[in-house]
Amino acid sequence: MPTPVTMAVIHHTVTTWPDSPYDAAAECRGIQAFHQDGRDWNDIGYSFLFGCGDVYEGRSWGIVQAAQQGYNGTAQSFAILGDGRWTPAPLEDLQAVAATIRAGIAFGALTADCAIVAHRDLDAGTECCGDAIYAQLDTIRDLVHGSDPVTPTQQLVADMYRLWCLREGDPAGIDYWASLLDNGSIDKQWLAMRMLYDEGWQRMVDRTGGRG
Repeated sequence: MPTPVTMAVIHHTVTTWPDSPYDAAAECRGIQAFHQDGRDWNDIGYSFLFGCGDVYEGRSWGIVQAAQQGYNGTAQSFAILGDGRWTPAPLEDLQAVAATIRAGIAFGALTADCAIVAHRDLDAGTECCGDAIYAQLDTIRDLVHGSDPVTPTQQLVADMYRLWCLREGDPAGIDYWASLLDNGSIDKQWLAMRMLYDEGWQRMVDRTGGRG
């Protein structure tokens, strides 16, 4: 489909919330099998899926989807693995969605001012992405379109998130570490060590059950 498109559509899969990256990957394969075998589609219907903070490639960028009737050739679709009717999505999934949308903006698959909407905003016949996730859309919008760090310290911390944690830093984390640097409580070397352990290494160990 022609790119860039002007809309990022948020979905939920109405499946069990995955407890681990292994569960998330298995759910993606199950959805793919249902879409291909059960519905005779060419591939899984979504552009990308998200679970346990990880990103799973569906049809990817610039490919017509089978996710939101009437908009499959003019939007990109982002599906959170889980049931968002009553349970909010984990922050790590919201951050992964936002980082993926920002990546799409960076290389021209999405416009810089792309609208971030729910499936229900385009189709009155669905409740997707569920009331609980729908209430979180502003968080995704803020992570995508919010102001970039405006001070040199905030920019430093944002860059360190990408280096040590391999992800975009959330605003609260950036503000927290930047405030400690600015008031002299820590220096850059101490921050790098704590960030690597607290938000990088320890997170990886937790996610792999100690097999990291």
